[in-house]
Amino acid sequence: MRIVTAPGGPVMTNTYVLADDAGTALVIDPGYAPDELDADLKKRGWHVAAIVATHGHFDHVAGIRRAKELWDAPVWMHPDTVDVATHCAEHARWFGVVCPDCPPPDHTFAQGDTFTVGELSFEVRDVSGHCPGSVALFTPGHVFTGDALFAGSIGRVDLPHSDAWQLMANLREQLMTLPDDTIVYPGHGETTTIGQERHHNPFRAEWEKRL
Repeated sequence: MRIVTAPGGPVMTNTYVLADDAGTALVIDPGYAPDELDADLKKRGWHVAAIVATHGHFDHVAGIRRAKELWDAPVWMHPDTVDVATHCAEHARWFGVVCPDCPPPDHTFAQGDTFTVGELSFEVRDVSGHCPGSVALFTPGHVFTGDALFAGSIGRVDLPHSDAWQLMANLREQLMTLPDDTIVYPGHGETTTIGQERHHNPFRAEWEKRL
């Protein structure tokens, strides 16, 4: 699996492009510059076969409308985040940002589903709490966590529809059950590992005690 990270937008959201050996690609959380990303993908000879939103907050879905125009690829997200995504312009205004509402997804997936693009296969893990319908995509050695888990932090739970108890339970049950050497690709910031966060994340006591 080849991975390109493209941070951008007003809060430097990480867009990830994952491609198999044949150049069949998955785009996770297209941000504010899909045209720039498209130019890079054309140079690489990669073809986008699917677009995934880890959750519906504006900074993760702002580019989906344009991305669909560029790549004519289906959009996937969890059904519980569709309402957030399709009204993301309102959420963006709270932060003084302008963006279009996200179009409805072409397909939805849920906890435990297997999601396949080309030769790449992922397990869908529900990590809701920061936002309804948040998902992580796991393939052995790698997990793309959206805004559930960061290097040294976790997703905000002071936003509308956030649920701290739910996030802590999902961190414990859906992410901390992964092998220590699993590389974490978060929605913002640098990569980390499950082991690093299991032992050093300042919020670890919270998810450990909420049994």
